[in-house]
Amino acid sequence: MLRRWLVATLLLTCASPVFAQQYENARRLGGPTAFYRPPLTNAASLKRMAEKAGMADDIRTVMRDAGIPEVADAFIAALSRGTSTRSAGNCSNAAPGDAIVECQEPVGAMYEWMAYRPLVRGKRVPDRKQRVRWAGRRAFGAFLVRVTVSDKLYTFIVPKPCANFSLVSVGTAANASNAPSGRAPATSAADQAAREQAARDQAARDQSSFGAGSRANQSRRHEDRVETPDARRWSIAESIRSGRRGEAGAGSHRRSPAIAQRKSVWVPRKPDHAGRTCGENVLRRSER
Repeated sequence: MLRRWLVATLLLTCASPVFAQQYENARRLGGPTAFYRPPLTNAASLKRMAEKAGMADDIRTVMRDAGIPEVADAFIAALSRGTSTRSAGNCSNAAPGDAIVECQEPVGAMYEWMAYRPLVRGKRVPDRKQRVRWAGRRAFGAFLVRVTVSDKLYTFIVPKPCANFSLVSVGTAANASNAPSGRAPATSAADQAAREQAARDQAARDQSSFGAGSRANQSRRHEDRVETPDARRWSIAESIRSGRRGEAGAGSHRRSPAIAQRKSVWVPRKPDHAGRTCGENVLRRSER
């Protein structure tokens, strides 16, 4: 059991840094690095964001740095529609098609990159973070935006608190139109490896918790083994001192009568050298 616990601890120690290197955890949205302020509320606010002076150029800068400059104009046009379809569930459950959907993005969602505005030489400039994972306490409201360019379907998430639009996936338009979820089914090998690594991390944490409980149970059983003989020896000694030897046997619960209350038996003995016979009061074997 100790070896199993050590192996689980080693896996957790070695696997966590690997997962942390692949995806950067984001635990808070909004603040000074928000791509647009104030926070988005509905499709109309998304349209106001797209029409803000300089916003289109900033979006094109991010798309160009990401290697997909041809998607920028289609993405800006989608934001400028001013209409959306509300969804009650997670963004991954949204119906397929080119549309803007209001939905909830769950904890653990991962993105190829996320746009934001870092401070560079005293000025907020458009930039993006590679491989981001949402690790906040709860899901956040967002817009799911899908655009098709050159037979490829690009799926984006635009968080309402900060508008840091993020690339979710890229798939072929033919396969994505048949997909039951709002996200494109084609995911990169890195995404798949990251999800598998997260599952292994969770299994290692569960194994570590199981090992801790087993060690506690073993400790309690060890204490029982240590304390029980001492108590038994004390009980035997007390029984011997009080004259109740019948209670000295381990595990016996039958109380024997005291020596003064036991009956004696007359046992005749052979004649001695003078021819006299005598007897002796002795205790029966069962009452000794």
